[in-house]
Amino acid sequence: MDANSRVTGRDVLLKIWTQIASAPLAIAVVHEDIPAISQQNIYYELGVAQADDVT
Repeated sequence: MDANSRVTGRDVLLKIWTQIASAPLAIAVVHEDIPAISQQNIYYELGVAQADDVT
């Protein structure tokens, strides 16, 4: 066994992070205190994110 073939906790965490980062995911926060025009922009961006996911 050499140093290059040793699996560490960091390697596992990097693999998990890579899988999470490559997953299509969009999160939006909408609250009643957010102005209506801003809420419209948020919903628009969610729609764009969903359209980018469809192939």
